[in-house]
Amino acid sequence: MSPRRFFFVFAILLCACTHGRATGTIVLLETSLGNMTFELYDTDKPLTVANFLKYIRSGRYVLTFAHRLNTGFVLQGGSFTWSSLTGYQSVSAYPAVANEAGPFPAYSNVKGTLSMAKLPDDPDSATSGWFVNLADNSTNLDAQNDGFTVFGKILTGAAVMDALNAFTAYAGTDGENLILNVGSPLDSMPVFAVTGARYLYSDLVYTKWSIVNDPVPAITSEIGVQATRGVPFRYQIAATETPTSYSITEGTLPDGLSADTTTGLISGTPTTTGLTVVTVNATNVDGTGGSPLMILVSDPPPPSPAPVPPAVTTKKKVTGTRGHATLKGTATADTVKVEVRVGKKPFKPASGSPAGWKFVIKGLKDGKYKAQVRATNSDGKSVIQPVTVLIKN
Repeated sequence: MSPRRFFFVFAILLCACTHGRATGTIVLLETSLGNMTFELYDTDKPLTVANFLKYIRSGRYVLTFAHRLNTGFVLQGGSFTWSSLTGYQSVSAYPAVANEAGPFPAYSNVKGTLSMAKLPDDPDSATSGWFVNLADNSTNLDAQNDGFTVFGKILTGAAVMDALNAFTAYAGTDGENLILNVGSPLDSMPVFAVTGARYLYSDLVYTKWSIVNDPVPAITSEIGVQATRGVPFRYQIAATETPTSYSITEGTLPDGLSADTTTGLISGTPTTTGLTVVTVNATNVDGTGGSPLMILVSDPPPPSPAPVPPAVTTKKKVTGTRGHATLKGTATADTVKVEVRVGKKPFKPASGSPAGWKFVIKGLKDGKYKAQVRATNSDGKSVIQPVTVLIKN
């Protein structure tokens, strides 16, 4: 056996042994298709694993989605986020991590392994992008660009890979589980449905990473909130693992707001409008976990106009004979009822509509009477018009 052949066989055997006794960090990948868990190679790929866990704990993987799906090849994510407040954005990257693809232990890019993405012709360019091998890609990816670093293997969720491999390329016809080309770098983006040549952002394959049984705090409070300029605001940072302190990084809170680093309460009265994105952090003895927080401050709504009473039009003096007199007139369109009374008698409804109402007074003796016409609108506002009624027989 040649020295080169011996070296290759020895590396494969060493890799197999290491796989059998791996006790690395367990991470959970929640997707729109179901969940997968992976065991990371903390000891064998320390730089890559540390880099990956840093993105999880800092919250930079929050709101990420799978931007690339090549069936029978890879599912790729970790590079872009989307939300209704911020839209489509690149993940803020930490410095690139050195390639750890080999030579020992040289884990292969076989189906179900987790690897780091990187730039072409730049072995040491991996930042936030990751991919899951949906097939055995060892022949291609183990050597290309000095090899793609495999830093974890799937434990559960193989059915999710099968579902991803069942997606088909969009060919101009509405359907489900399709792969769209909306321009680089989203030229093979998986979506759940296309209707009328359009898709909704809720149809993206979102990806959410977390560390199983992590002693470091993880933020659990809402990541998008709204506030109103000039109105008192309160937001409580919530996290697991009993934090002892809190902080705000990667941005500043809107003017008028401040954070209590002991309790994690953000409060105050915003004085300016606009969208602010910060990172909220919770810390305990084991470390710090973070998450983006988007605060949208809007102007208060304009005050509702004061209710306007209706208007009623009728003659101020009406003459009748033989004990009868007819009152008639108009009222504004928002009037819901017109009523009339004579003296201190109860109001009685007039007939007709606001555009033309009428009320007949009966049974009066000769003389002068004081009457009232009352119009009421839908807001409950009323107006009363006095009328003098003169009866002559």
